[in-house]
Amino acid sequence: MKKSYVSHRGSLLLFFAILCCVCAQRAQADVTDVPQFTGNWYLFSNSVAFQSSQSIENMVGQFGADFTGLFSFNSLISNYFNDQGCSPFYFGCTENWSGTFSGGTVSFVAYNATGVEYFFTGAITDGSFSGGMACPFDEAFCLWSQRATFDFTSTWTNGWRSDGALLVDSSSPPISVGTLSMTTVTPEPGSMMLVGLGIAAIGTFIRGRPGNPRLLSRRKMQYG
Repeated sequence: MKKSYVSHRGSLLLFFAILCCVCAQRAQADVTDVPQFTGNWYLFSNSVAFQSSQSIENMVGQFGADFTGLFSFNSLISNYFNDQGCSPFYFGCTENWSGTFSGGTVSFVAYNATGVEYFFTGAITDGSFSGGMACPFDEAFCLWSQRATFDFTSTWTNGWRSDGALLVDSSSPPISVGTLSMTTVTPEPGSMMLVGLGIAAIGTFIRGRPGNPRLLSRRKMQYG
């Protein structure tokens, strides 16, 4: 009898595991693109990323006819290299730097005439940057430029998800221009419900199995 029960319990557990897998695959498949925030957009800012300071606030862009977007990033860097060619500064010097992104944060705000409508925060997953500076003899100031590119993943406050990349060029005089590429999706409510049902079913089964310590304790108290 015990062997039969164990076999039956194993079959139930297998059934719930398959149910969860099916639910997860269904949820992954049943997503809908958000056209307003899926595509490529031009951004610009008077703030710049320079040498070891790889952060820019409020790069602005137009998202269709309805929304203006502000994209910001604040990165963590590693493997930073700078040949210090212009330290100390002198005319005729050149300097080069590079590094990789080891994390950091991104944020995005979309607003229209009525105010803020959409917002997300996320994390930088990987990327790199490099740049250089030259201080020629016949100029009163140094000229420099750099390029940074990174991938990110983010979650909107309304439950959407966006994966994307930013390529941004910063230079003197201080200006940054870039391209934001992004795919935004929203899971179908029905699929999310299936995932929840699958998880709840496994949880109910685990709580109710004979070997559950809480259940054993409860029965012991009930029957002495």
